[in-house]
Amino acid sequence: MDQSTFGRGLVQNTQSPRIEDVLSRPNPRLSTTPPTSGMTRFNVPMLRWNNLSRWDDFNFQVLSDCFGDILNKHISPINYVQPGPFEIKTLTDLKDMCTRSILPRLDQPMAIGAAELGSRLNQTFPRIYTGHDQLLAGGHRRSALSFMADYDNSHRTHLVVSCVLHGSQWNSEALSNGVPAIAIEPIDRIATYCLLANTRYGFILTTQELVVVRVSGTAHKTNNSCQVEWQAIPWHASGPNVLTITLALWCLVMMSLRDTYRSICGPDQLLPLHRWWKYQNLEGMAVYHHHISMREVFSQPPGASVEERFLSG
Repeated sequence: MDQSTFGRGLVQNTQSPRIEDVLSRPNPRLSTTPPTSGMTRFNVPMLRWNNLSRWDDFNFQVLSDCFGDILNKHISPINYVQPGPFEIKTLTDLKDMCTRSILPRLDQPMAIGAAELGSRLNQTFPRIYTGHDQLLAGGHRRSALSFMADYDNSHRTHLVVSCVLHGSQWNSEALSNGVPAIAIEPIDRIATYCLLANTRYGFILTTQELVVVRVSGTAHKTNNSCQVEWQAIPWHASGPNVLTITLALWCLVMMSLRDTYRSICGPDQLLPLHRWWKYQNLEGMAVYHHHISMREVFSQPPGASVEERFLSG
């Protein structure tokens, strides 16, 4: 059942904040009770460790270079957010907390971001909405929390899919430590969800962190090998110039709006997140054009991967 992320909550601001201000606020405090049972296991092919890598350029600086002009836009002074604290005993509690406290902060930023990106393409993106436990292609898997949109030729398109776990069941530190078997299983699960939904972007939400992924491979072919890039954001991350959970989710949604940047592709077709096209405008000035956000700047962003292109000025 679709869950509206708007119209619930209690908090109001008296000033008009920027999108980045809203997305940098602290997450609510969680009071957690460890589950009595272990993590549910699925009979899906296990990824190999060499199919897994850190998504290093999914960081605050790169994302700010990509979307900074949109993040500086102001939004309505009213935020419909329940501040917590929240008691988390079950995964349903975790999903409900997101619906009440995390997702509402994304409504206006997503709408403004989609409108701005659409204007750069001379098109209008459909409304973005969320859903709980959405059935994926094949009818055997459900995305715990999904960002979706109704495109003209594809209703209920999954932009970003997810699974949720309790922090006591799994933590991404196990991936860095190379602990075998069960450590990689949640990544394998979210990779399967992405392949079934034909989206590169997904996340694992726990009571301790958000782990974002970018998946490449063959859509709907869950028995084939795929590649997964991942990055972890702690639950407590907040403040200016920090990659927070809400900022990370917003960026995933913005990246997923165009089919050419959302649909599953082969690893050799994925571009670095910090890729910029360089061209000369009609005045002969060098312009740097981001391949996803279409933001244009006149100075090369630090650390950017630059490719010369012939684009109209």
